[in-house]
Amino acid sequence: MSQPKDVIEDFLARRRNRGRRSGGSGAGPDGFRGISGRNVAVGAVALLVLVGVLSCFYTVQPEERAVIKRFGKVYGIAEPGLHFKLPFGIDLVQHVATERVLKQEFGFRTADEREPGRSTQYAGSDFPDESLM
Repeated sequence: MSQPKDVIEDFLARRRNRGRRSGGSGAGPDGFRGISGRNVAVGAVALLVLVGVLSCFYTVQPEERAVIKRFGKVYGIAEPGLHFKLPFGIDLVQHVATERVLKQEFGFRTADEREPGRSTQYAGSDFPDESLM
């Protein structure tokens, strides 16, 4: 049996000579070079930059405001529109609806749902328990 060190050296020598046997182009028998470590690193960095650039922008709608938190501490409040923030979780944006009006009716019911400003009682309906509040 050969020593494990000899097997590893033989394997590494065959890997180094693989590109030389195929005409010096570095391509394999089917013309494919394979993926090198450098290509993977460049692709990973490019993907990281792309994700960073795309996560830098956010939009605040007209009926809301945005609270910007930097590392969990409130950094500012953004008005409606397109804004910029630091990527990768450094700045977090929390949207808060400020223009939305919620209502609860006690003692009466709105007659016409299409006209939320007009509140009248239905004819013949009475809500005495609710109107005591």
